[in-house]
Amino acid sequence: MASGRTISVRKLTKKDKSVLELCEKISEIIKDELSDEKRESFWTDFGKIHLTRDAGSGRSGGKLQRDALCTPGKGGKNPLSNRNLRWHPLVVANSPSDRFKNCDFRVDNEEKTIFIIINNEEWLPEDIYKLPEPYCISLESWNSYSEVLKEWKMEDWNQNNMTILASDYSPWYDALETYAILGIICGSSFFDGNLEVLYKKVTEFLASIKTDDINLPSEKFPSCNDNLLLCPVCRAPINGTVANMDRLIKEKSWKAPWKTKKKTTSDSELWTFHMDPLIESEGRHNAQNVRFGHRWCANSKLDHKIDYFLQYMKEVLKNHGM
Repeated sequence: MASGRTISVRKLTKKDKSVLELCEKISEIIKDELSDEKRESFWTDFGKIHLTRDAGSGRSGGKLQRDALCTPGKGGKNPLSNRNLRWHPLVVANSPSDRFKNCDFRVDNEEKTIFIIINNEEWLPEDIYKLPEPYCISLESWNSYSEVLKEWKMEDWNQNNMTILASDYSPWYDALETYAILGIICGSSFFDGNLEVLYKKVTEFLASIKTDDINLPSEKFPSCNDNLLLCPVCRAPINGTVANMDRLIKEKSWKAPWKTKKKTTSDSELWTFHMDPLIESEGRHNAQNVRFGHRWCANSKLDHKIDYFLQYMKEVLKNHGM
């Protein structure tokens, strides 16, 4: 049986490394505008960059890199990577999409390896990150192999984790701008940076980037006056409590004192979420659609557009006579 064929988290193309270094420069620009006592905390918790596909093991990487540049963690018996760069060039989708080129594959059940076929050339899982443009395998293509693949063990899948969801995909420049806007918001809301100054400095840097004939900042990049520091759902400042209301203290339940405590969470904990939910047919992971908000607000909205969620809540309040 073949082993070690899943893409290593440290395998980067020249383009991958370049984008990560651009994001690191954005973090440095923000850090340099903060007071001396705030810089280290910003860098450690948010701005630090790992030159990896997964933003570093566990929670050691900066939050900006995890949330803006990387896909969410995935698991289970399937070909999905457990965190990868959002511009990773092989996606799986329910239906074919004109966002991606189509490709084929074959399954070697003896070797427990999925070979991706592009222009009659076979690619091993460990080399997929080198593809020059994004390709897609739609659901229908997997049907002929479903009986074989459902028998694979976890260790078989672990060497074939080489795809990301089409809905999670974004081109490098959308991910980069997402990193930039979240960095500006973070530096302003939690580290006392001046919003206008950070916005000006970062957008000037974006405009200096000359890669792939892409002009930045793009039309998707929000203006400085776009309520950046408010939770998109409750419209209260993200560095405060949900809807500016006092939250009820939750009564604690018994937990064995000899067990490791998990990270405590609160309703007002900072979360990154998409104002319009991600879908396969449209790239929505960009600076226009990604914001910081409160944990409670993000969970309450879940996978719905904000407008739909607010309309739902209006109906709920009306039904309660409020």
